[in-house]
Amino acid sequence: PTRTSTDVPTLVHATRDAKLLARTAYSCPQCQAKQSDLPTDCVVCGLKLVLAPHLARSFHHLFPVPPFSEVPIATSLLTDSSKAP
Repeated sequence: PTRTSTDVPTLVHATRDAKLLARTAYSCPQCQAKQSDLPTDCVVCGLKLVLAPHLARSFHHLFPVPPFSEVPIATSLLTDSSKAP
């Protein structure tokens, strides 16, 4: 989404039911509807609208960590901890 600013207030979707007049808004790249804040779903086309920092903060949750494989502990480490491995 791109943030736009105008000299004249325009109609902006605040929520699904409420609209307001504002000078700055975020434009949906799919349908060009204006939203008041992000992150949100576009009320016209349903597209998820997020900024890059929001996506970067949640990106690590999109891909799960592969399962760990258990590594056996060496017996020499258990018996004598004074020796360097």
